[in-house]
Amino acid sequence: NHIYDPRTDTTGWTDNAALIWADYHTMEPKDGGPGYTYNDIDIPSLIEAANDCDELVTLAAGGTEKRYTINGYFPLSSSYSHNKVVQDMELAMAGKSVSVGWKLKLFTGKWREPVKTLGIDNFRSNLKVQAKPQFERTFNRVKGLYLSSENNWELSEYPPITNSTYATADGAERWEEVDLIFVSSGSQAQRIAKIKLEEGRQWITISGEFDTS
Repeated sequence: NHIYDPRTDTTGWTDNAALIWADYHTMEPKDGGPGYTYNDIDIPSLIEAANDCDELVTLAAGGTEKRYTINGYFPLSSSYSHNKVVQDMELAMAGKSVSVGWKLKLFTGKWREPVKTLGIDNFRSNLKVQAKPQFERTFNRVKGLYLSSENNWELSEYPPITNSTYATADGAERWEEVDLIFVSSGSQAQRIAKIKLEEGRQWITISGEFDTS
């Protein structure tokens, strides 16, 4: 009941994935956290991510639910590293964090229109282009475990995500396992699995260093 919400400048209980991510980052090492402060987090991006998580999405079976929540637990032991906790929390919102100007910025897995045009003057390194991953790394099916609220909070299989068009192109069914230990909703698990499947089919990636100021 102590999780801080910068949108209201209050603390309380929440299952908002972005706010829990931030709360974990600010846990002191003696309590099992990495020891950041909120000064180390880009608050505007945290607020945007928190709003993304609270956004209601319509379910195929009827009704709505929040886009991304976190429920679950993890052991406070050296065998479960900070990087692993953060990775699993970000996976619960199909998100990713990056360090920009010595601050952590969080982005959730929600489509947003491109807002920046990069030109030759923005380049600070050579560009690296990966046209296609090795065939053994491609997949057209996603399955895995989630913390089922309907099965006594036991790790259970969520309904797999498949794409027959991709399977035909690959010539065989190829599975990827994505375990979502902080996700308690089967529909949320499927939403994330579909995003991971589509990410895996984006075969042209470009990386480099840029000055966006």
